[in-house]
Amino acid sequence: MNRTSILLVALLALVVAACSSEQPSSTTSQAPATPTPQASSEAPEPSAPASEPSDGSSGDGTALADILPDDLNGAARTDVPGMDAILGPALAQQGLDASDAEFVFATYGEGTDAVTVNAFRITGMSQPTLEQFASLMAGVDTQGAETETVTIGGKSVLQVSGSTVEAGAAYLYFADGAIFTVVSQSEDLAGQLLSELP
Repeated sequence: MNRTSILLVALLALVVAACSSEQPSSTTSQAPATPTPQASSEAPEPSAPASEPSDGSSGDGTALADILPDDLNGAARTDVPGMDAILGPALAQQGLDASDAEFVFATYGEGTDAVTVNAFRITGMSQPTLEQFASLMAGVDTQGAETETVTIGGKSVLQVSGSTVEAGAAYLYFADGAIFTVVSQSEDLAGQLLSELP
C-alpha cells in the first residue's frame, strides 16, 4: 500500500507542476504540442514512427483493463485506485472532459522487478499532446532525456531513457486507439508486457 500511496502523491505533484507551468515538453524533435485540444477535423502530425497506431485503427472497443494481462512473470496486476481524482483536473487544464477518457494505471511486481503501465484513450487530444500527457502521468521527465525508436517485445516503441528517467526507461506504444506507457528497470519485463499488448 505504501508503494501505491507514493505513486499517487508523485503523480499528483507532477500533474500540478505541469499544469501550473503550462510549458509543454516534447519527446521528439518536432515542435512541442500546445495544451489546447485540436479540432476533430484537424489531423495531428505523428511525432515518430513508433507513435503511429500499429494497425491504423482507432480501437476495436476492447476496454483497456481487458487488454492488460492479469499477471506478468508470476506477479499479479494491481490497479492503482483513485486516479480519476487526479486525471479529471489535469484534463480540465487541457480543456477536456474526463468523461471522454478511458484509462488504467497498474503495477506488477516490486523493487527492481516492478513494471508500471499507464494506458489512455482520450477523445479530442492530439497525438503529440497525448504523448506529453502520458509521459507526465507516468512520472517521466522528458526534458533532457534520450529518445529513440526501438523494437522491444516485438513492438516498435518510443524509448525514453537517461538520468532524468528514475525508473530506468519508459516505453511509449500506440495501439488499438490508445497509448501505453510502460516503465521498468528491467527491459526484459517491459518487453514481456509489451509482447502481450495488441
